[in-house]
Amino acid sequence: MTLFRTLSCALALALLAYQQPAHAYIDPATGSLILQGLVAFFVGAAFTLKTFFREKIKPVIDWILRRPRPATPATDEPPADAKN
Repeated sequence: MTLFRTLSCALALALLAYQQPAHAYIDPATGSLILQGLVAFFVGAAFTLKTFFREKIKPVIDWILRRPRPATPATDEPPADAKN
């Protein structure tokens, strides 16, 4: 099995080493598509990190620093603007 893997890697490296030039170009639409993908990746990563920090890390930091969590108002009285 290792001989097969070694020969396959050697063949892949040989094929990559002897490529001919493609004489290709990237047109403006492809460049803007790549840029759009990069921007979407970074915005998605920022949102994911923000969500992770808010849901997973912040309660741990609050517990370590012994900060009280904000209490939700639990009253039996109706709101002041409620009409009977």
